[in-house]
Amino acid sequence: MLDTLCVALKGTPRIVVQVLKEKGALSAAQLVAETGHPEKSVKLALGELEKARLIRREGETYAVACRETMAPMSRVPFNTDLGRKVHATACAECWKKWQAQQLVLMNHFGLNPLDPQAQKFLFGAMESFFFGDGTPPMMIDTTLQGKISHLE
Repeated sequence: MLDTLCVALKGTPRIVVQVLKEKGALSAAQLVAETGHPEKSVKLALGELEKARLIRREGETYAVACRETMAPMSRVPFNTDLGRKVHATACAECWKKWQAQQLVLMNHFGLNPLDPQAQKFLFGAMESFFFGDGTPPMMIDTTLQGKISHLE
């Protein structure tokens, strides 16, 4: 499972994510035992990872923050911090769902994926989809179909 880790993570947070990917949901005490890191470091890492939505808390246990428990993505979708973060937290099924949502947005707004403004919009929508509440950064207003200039 090391290939699905976010390469931007270092130290205790990286080890915590690695252990959660290998062992599944664990409590903070179990993570301290598994990682061999001090309790304070593990709890700090858990707080940072939860805030970044790389892990989720379920009662007293923590797990990697994929909305599904399916096979991991086969590769990083694109070589940016966001691409690595998505790869570390999403399964292949989640990625397929995002691609369908992206297609809806591209068709609705008539987006050209080579346009930097369209890319900025789609990256924002992707971040919201994976790490927000799952909705695009704005509601789709059909009166604005084919235009994204209002997004700036």
